[in-house]
Amino acid sequence: MDGLKLKGFRSNRTVEEQVMRGKGERSPFDTDLFRKNNIISLDPSYIFNTNENNPISLKDLEVLAPRVLDADRMLKMEEGDILDNGVPMTGWQNLPEEITPAHLKEIRQATDELSRAIDAFVSIGIGGSYLGIEATFQALTHSWFNQLSRERRGGAPEIYFLGQNMDPDYFRDT
Repeated sequence: MDGLKLKGFRSNRTVEEQVMRGKGERSPFDTDLFRKNNIISLDPSYIFNTNENNPISLKDLEVLAPRVLDADRMLKMEEGDILDNGVPMTGWQNLPEEITPAHLKEIRQATDELSRAIDAFVSIGIGGSYLGIEATFQALTHSWFNQLSRERRGGAPEIYFLGQNMDPDYFRDT
């Protein structure tokens, strides 16, 4: 056997892209090249009505779909259990469209300044305050990001997440 050969996968380019971002060479998100290089396709149809003991059936989905659509409608109408002291917590729905180029420039400048000034960034939190940041980080960076040199990390500091473990020794050691 010659080994496992994967077809349809391109090489891992996260390090090259991290270095490019560190040099200020950013890939524009609204280009055909970016879209081509970041296509994700998902076909979940194989999980329904299989011959095996499967906990998900197409009937389950058909029963759940109206409830999901109703929850979506309520969210868009700012109804339901989404208020914090009377304020609807739905701003995240419009956030990408509401960020101005000036605000993005300000964020990038702060990021550049902080990246040069710190050696390590630690995110502490639980639930969404922790998981969203970590999921984004893992999706956009090399699997062993912190073990790469600072140059190979694109000038970024090491980044650690402390939301999965409440052990005081783990916190201290990190």
